[in-house]
Amino acid sequence: MVSILSLWSKQVSFPVTYYPMPAFTDTTAEALQKLSVCCTTQVHSLFVHLQQNSADFEIRKILVDFLLKIQTKNLFRIFGFRLTTASQEIRWPTLQELQKGFNKPNIVLGPEELRRYHSKNLP
Repeated sequence: MVSILSLWSKQVSFPVTYYPMPAFTDTTAEALQKLSVCCTTQVHSLFVHLQQNSADFEIRKILVDFLLKIQTKNLFRIFGFRLTTASQEIRWPTLQELQKGFNKPNIVLGPEELRRYHSKNLP
């Protein structure tokens, strides 16, 4: 992420171009253009302060303001996640949820099998 922010500061615009993907209504490029317009000044300011060895408080304030402004979905876009018009923002599963899903049978169970599965007596 630091390298992307560094390039962003030097180019004075978001440095990565996303090309449309066939069969998807991709909103990534449009959203990154808006992000570039709204946040380029803050990114540049952050790197100016870092180069001048400014006080840590100033750097933290700029960085926190930047992260709050870009929001989660735009942070994903910066990391290269592509979003479409149907993309949903949902929280990531916890480790326990992942383990439960991994250990769950990969078949549709009827009422009797479900009772046995939940009682841990599945053959």
